[in-house]
Amino acid sequence: MEPYLLSKARMVPGVIGMIEWWETETHVVIVMERPAGYVSLDDFIDSRGRLEEWEAKIIMSQLTITSNGLLDLGIFHGDMKPGNILINAENLIVRFIDFGLATVAKTLNGGRFGTAAYSSPEMLSNSSYTAQGATVWSLGVLLLKMLTGCNQFFSYERILLGEHYIPSFASNRCHKVIERCLCMSPCRLPTTRRLLQFSFFKI
Repeated sequence: MEPYLLSKARMVPGVIGMIEWWETETHVVIVMERPAGYVSLDDFIDSRGRLEEWEAKIIMSQLTITSNGLLDLGIFHGDMKPGNILINAENLIVRFIDFGLATVAKTLNGGRFGTAAYSSPEMLSNSSYTAQGATVWSLGVLLLKMLTGCNQFFSYERILLGEHYIPSFASNRCHKVIERCLCMSPCRLPTTRRLLQFSFFKI
């Protein structure tokens, strides 16, 4: 599945490139590009403590555009987290990596998730969920992580209750994006395409 989805996503901006792949009797071997000057977003945030809002906006905009492109092709990444995102520290360009849990985007049954701390409540509670809703929730958690330097959803209880705080220095526009992404009512979550229309992403 991973080689197929990577091949399908090759034209989506912000997706790591696959050079070639082949199968053995027991494994699928995938050769990926290795862009110079990139580190994981996790390491980048840790080295800085936290990011400034303008930096987080540049990164969040790219993550949302790439996520929207993948979903338009029917691809759900399934494990969106800082460790699966590469960033160039010089120009803040980001790339999605590790499509090992990626699948075809559709209404999914609860229980399939990668990293719990970046998974939506529906994914952890054996409820049905959509690829759009799960992606938007992960984007909200990522934005909070960039702004605060820590992941606030460190326990199942906090995830299921949606417990989080928004730092006081966050602008009203940024505040709105976080609140909409982390809305506990799945039917009220914006799509990635709608999210890009929020004033937070405007110059």
